[in-house]
Amino acid sequence: MKGVGPYVVVVKNMFDEELVKLETPENFVVIDRTDPKLANDEALLIEVKSKADKNSKSEQHLVKKLSIARQESVKKMIDEMGSDMKEETALNKFILAGFYEENKLFIDAITAYEQAIKLAPDVPTYQEAYEEFLLRNKLKNPK
Repeated sequence: MKGVGPYVVVVKNMFDEELVKLETPENFVVIDRTDPKLANDEALLIEVKSKADKNSKSEQHLVKKLSIARQESVKKMIDEMGSDMKEETALNKFILAGFYEENKLFIDAITAYEQAIKLAPDVPTYQEAYEEFLLRNKLKNPK
């Protein structure tokens, strides 16, 4: 979103009923899916608005919860990568980001890329790959 922070994040159900409204000065927010207001919905609509610029708001984005079977499948695939992947290294996060993208788990991919960048801010490859990921998946408009 191109607006100026702080931001208001509105979480709605599929009937367009507001469930939660969050404010953040950051360009990200963590949504707690265990919150009783959100726990029973399989799909959520997310909209972001700039608090400073009332005309600036995102499109609604659909976020779906993985089924139990899909969660188990993803966990099994990660476990098959080996115990070395459990280490908190930038390279492991980078590899996980690629795995998540391949499996269309874009929120997890974003998190993994950002963790890799945070763990190794002096390695430009991670930032470059993250930018390419965002553009490739139309999560960011080209400059």
